[in-house]
Amino acid sequence: IKKILNERVENPNDWEISTIDIDPRSYGIDLVGTDNYELDPDRVVAVNLPYFKDILSFFTQPGKVFANELSDRLKVIACMERPNLLHSEMKQTPDWRPIIWEPIQAQLEATEHDAQVVIWGDEQDMETAIETIEERCRMAFEGVPNETRKSLPDGTTIFERVLPGPDRMYPDTDTAPIPITQERIEAIQKTLPPDISERMKQLAEWNVPADCYQYILRRNLVPLMERIIADYGAKPSFVGSLLGHTMKNIDGKLSLGADFDFEILYKLWGFVKEQDLQPEIIRELLPIVCASPAKDFHAALQEAGYRKQTMDALIKQVPELVKKFEQIQTSTTPGAVIDWIMGQLRRDAIGNVSLKELRDTITKAIQHG
Repeated sequence: IKKILNERVENPNDWEISTIDIDPRSYGIDLVGTDNYELDPDRVVAVNLPYFKDILSFFTQPGKVFANELSDRLKVIACMERPNLLHSEMKQTPDWRPIIWEPIQAQLEATEHDAQVVIWGDEQDMETAIETIEERCRMAFEGVPNETRKSLPDGTTIFERVLPGPDRMYPDTDTAPIPITQERIEAIQKTLPPDISERMKQLAEWNVPADCYQYILRRNLVPLMERIIADYGAKPSFVGSLLGHTMKNIDGKLSLGADFDFEILYKLWGFVKEQDLQPEIIRELLPIVCASPAKDFHAALQEAGYRKQTMDALIKQVPELVKKFEQIQTSTTPGAVIDWIMGQLRRDAIGNVSLKELRDTITKAIQHG
């Protein structure tokens, strides 16, 4: 192609194209059969390529001709989806009706040595498209251009992008830009999670221990906390401690991984609420259900050694436990007897009564003899 063009054109620097806007129907051009054709494109332009007769149909690769080079560049640089051009040397196919080129050639004042192409699309893309055609044709005078090409399974290649350089356009224009409305931006903004600083402020207002923040935020567990607090009336500080301390410890031992479904905690809380149990028992159940997520919650409750008890039944044990403590007492620390009794009753109390209420009740019982 380089040899032919330079034999035809004495000074390639003087070579230039000419264009006219046309109504395709006036020239027998039926574009409705193309995949991306719109019934009323902004512009349809005919381009004359001086001295390019037989060049557009020149074989370049199996099943490809030089006109394909123009079409590929129009897609990448001008964002015009294929098919995006017709040319005066294309073979007639069942998809296209014969095109009457003579009137177009006459309007373009073309000679018998020229070739023509017709392109169509949005007004905003047409100037770029015309410049792209002229630029690629000028390159043909110099030979095969240096460019990045994409390899296809059949062994052929297509233009992908120009090589990096001062004229390289960023971002790549391989696909047409999609306009984004202000309404869509605002809708998306409403779905964005709060900023990390807002989450930390929220945890502080919930009185969640500060050493829990990192695990909760890294695992994005605040939304889960919000659901548990809202749906089950859970105490925020307790939920935060359960996640930031208990779950973190379990995670470290079991290496739960990024795919672990923390939704199991929400379901477990619902089960505890349904069974009318105190939430403290969740600390006992979590290691069991995390190790075996498919395990039935009732089975986990049994494995944890839970037994039904009442506050009265627990308090009735206090006098005997006080006597036993006095027999084995080694500590003179105030409140040691209460701590020891809580330790003895904890297994039976967990899940049945509030541990804080149990401590307060034991304290009052001891104080009143």
